[in-house]
Amino acid sequence: PGVGLMVIRNESSPVTLNWSGKIRRNAFAQPLVAGLNLIAEPYPMASSPSDRAMTHDNGMTGSTTVSSSDQVQVYNGVGYDIYYLLRNPTGTIEQWTLVGGGSTNRNTTKLFNPTGAVFIRKILADSDYISPYMLNL
Repeated sequence: PGVGLMVIRNESSPVTLNWSGKIRRNAFAQPLVAGLNLIAEPYPMASSPSDRAMTHDNGMTGSTTVSSSDQVQVYNGVGYDIYYLLRNPTGTIEQWTLVGGGSTNRNTTKLFNPTGAVFIRKILADSDYISPYMLNL
């Protein structure tokens, strides 16, 4: 659970996929290693970095430079949209920002799709990362 899988089809004809399983009713432990992690959304709904508590206080590394920050890399069909945790040294600015997208705050942008996978590039390993429970069932 929580491990991503990426399939890129060369066929143009549509395919129907059915997903089944149980929906968890608790927070989701998702240990992250330093470097790339291909992860899947643990709940059947889209979520944002804010929904997933991806903050400095919750183990994310932020910086004013892309290469020194944790990143979320979302495949867009041709390449990757890269979001990074922009955080100044005092912490008065902390927000997820799209590389090349200005300084727009993307904290509430739904980057995590329930039927897709993304890469999280971590500067430091985080064996204690927890994605909070988000469903009201």
